[in-house]
Amino acid sequence: MKKGTKDIVKLQPTWKNEPSYGDLNNDVDGMSGIQTQIREDLVYYKLLKDGGKEVTVQPGKSSMRPKVVRKLQEWKYASLEEPFLNTPRMYQVDPRAADDVFAAKQNSIMLNYQYETLIDRVKLVGDSVRTYVDEGTIIVKTGWEVEYDDVEVEVEAPVYASAEESLALMQDALAAGRISEAEMQAKIASGRPVQTGTKMKTETQKVLTKNQPKHEILDNANVGIDPTCQGDLTKAKFIWHEYETSYADLVKNKFVKNEDGTTSGYYKNIDKAIVAGLESQKYNLNDPVGVTEFLFSDKARKKVKAIEYWGYWDIQGDGKLEPIVAEWVNEVLIRLELNPFPHKRLPFSSAQYMPVIRDTRGIPDAKLIAENQESIGKLVRAAHDITSTAAVGQEFIDNNFFVSPSDKNQYEKGNTVYYNSGMDPKRSIHRRSVDPIDPSVFNMIQANTAEAETLTGTKPFDGGGGSGAGLGLAKISLDSAAKRDLSILRRLSTMFIDMGRMVISMNKEYLDEEQIVRVTNDKFVPVKRDDLEGNIDLRLGISTPEKDAQQAQSLMTLLQTNAASMDPELYKIVMGKILRLQYHPDLADKVEQFQPKPDEKQQQLMDLQIENARLENEKLKAEMVGMQSVVHERATRGTENMTADIKNKLAQAELRAAQAELAKAQAEKASSESDLLDQNYLDSESGLKDQRAFKEREHKSVLKQEEEQSKIAQNAWLKGGSNAGIR
Repeated sequence: MKKGTKDIVKLQPTWKNEPSYGDLNNDVDGMSGIQTQIREDLVYYKLLKDGGKEVTVQPGKSSMRPKVVRKLQEWKYASLEEPFLNTPRMYQVDPRAADDVFAAKQNSIMLNYQYETLIDRVKLVGDSVRTYVDEGTIIVKTGWEVEYDDVEVEVEAPVYASAEESLALMQDALAAGRISEAEMQAKIASGRPVQTGTKMKTETQKVLTKNQPKHEILDNANVGIDPTCQGDLTKAKFIWHEYETSYADLVKNKFVKNEDGTTSGYYKNIDKAIVAGLESQKYNLNDPVGVTEFLFSDKARKKVKAIEYWGYWDIQGDGKLEPIVAEWVNEVLIRLELNPFPHKRLPFSSAQYMPVIRDTRGIPDAKLIAENQESIGKLVRAAHDITSTAAVGQEFIDNNFFVSPSDKNQYEKGNTVYYNSGMDPKRSIHRRSVDPIDPSVFNMIQANTAEAETLTGTKPFDGGGGSGAGLGLAKISLDSAAKRDLSILRRLSTMFIDMGRMVISMNKEYLDEEQIVRVTNDKFVPVKRDDLEGNIDLRLGISTPEKDAQQAQSLMTLLQTNAASMDPELYKIVMGKILRLQYHPDLADKVEQFQPKPDEKQQQLMDLQIENARLENEKLKAEMVGMQSVVHERATRGTENMTADIKNKLAQAELRAAQAELAKAQAEKASSESDLLDQNYLDSESGLKDQRAFKEREHKSVLKQEEEQSKIAQNAWLKGGSNAGIR
């Protein structure tokens, strides 16, 4: 144990299985071999960017190292940065369901406000892209930054009476009946004076001046990721990173327990940790050697190495892992607590330029074109050596060419000279020029350059000139390069989306209502519980002008085809969406809240029409009242007439029925008489009539005889009875 590390207090006494420095450092030491390889690769990538390893040459020879890697990387930076920077709305938050529409809109406003105003987006994106392209991997830690400043403010303070004055005031209150004897005795026993009023005084208060998310791009050489996670950070059980700090930086967040029971800060054992490492030198993360000559001598500014560890630990010994964070300096733990973030994740996001299966680190373009750059360098140096050794401009003149030495002198001065007849100046004077270089050198340079461009997809390669086949191949090449760039950009966008998700969950936890309302102009919609766990119910994406313009054009087409039949309220909703996609949120709000108002003349005309309608209504009412009386009178008369008419019609109906019965009887009688006549005719013709007449006369004769006999019998009986009575 180093000097000063004795009697280190436990940081979490309530944890039954509190990890020690040794327990956590085992994960760091266990990755020493992996970290060594990572640092060697990063040094190699940086060397390739500078043109490759230095060339040892003889004096007078070329030592040029063409920076092919650097050239292609410079072209790549802009194509990856612009989708993030050429729009004021970096994030696009879409709802998954109708219930999430308002929450998506509000989170979009808040998130884009933070990345446009509070965070230096240009530096964040620029550093991210360069790390991503140069080193093949980028790792970003997302945290939260809070700062307070001491500000003098005027506050109202109470004024108290002296002991004698307090007793007199209490006696007056007792006499007036405002307090009881028991209350007075209780106040006297407490010893507290009586407040007589208030006064204004100046007081120093801590005011929140910064409360926002923070992103830190970590040095890949000093970040260790759980190698068992198979390249998936969500499955990592720990991630640690080294950084430089000092005593002055640590005491800013020193753990303090306030009088009201609250706490602030989180660093403990600071003095013991710094004392333990006084003999150590400054640790330079950017220097492979790890040490620089410049050192601070004072305690406050002296730089020391600290390791921040995020992971999961069985803190209660029950087999259940809990998210924790720990930090140590010089083998002394200065921080140990539960993960303070609401999402409870390891707060790291990563992207790989060219992923390696089941690995947390990617590969940059530099590794692909290292051999091409080296080959181009050799060929360029050979071409330079060929041209640099030639005595360019040197002349060879025939001694017999000039007539006299004076003519030679005039030639050197550039004046007119005379030369011997029979001599050809073109053959007698030879000027040395650059020796032609074999075309194969340039062909090889061009071939290696084309292969490097093909491997990186940074610039479309030549497809065969202007022929039709060449143009077709060039188009295919452009499409392939665009798709490759889109794939690289999509991985980087996924990292920024993951960062945005963490920021959304922290906004709900750390932002106060006043700050949210000031930005969004509305009450904050609480993020769902799923959001806090990282599975937010909102679709988060990187917004690009091309994507927004395409959506706006689709909605405009919808309006053009349905404007005539579309409800005005629905029209305003769609138009507001289009304006937001075109980055006019203020105009979109005005359109959505717009209520059309007629002009003054139109309003007067409408008022006149309303008044005329009112008069017409009154007139109609009066007419209706008059008509009602007429209708009532007419209805009464009509009822009487209707009753008489009904009776008349009933009588007529009965008469017609009687007439119908009479006609029927007459018809039957006529029919019977007709039948009788017909029968008489037939009987007369056939003799039946005479027979019936004879029988009728015979029958009458029989009846007459019977009647006469009956009368004779009756008379006889009467005579017989009469005689009997007499006797």
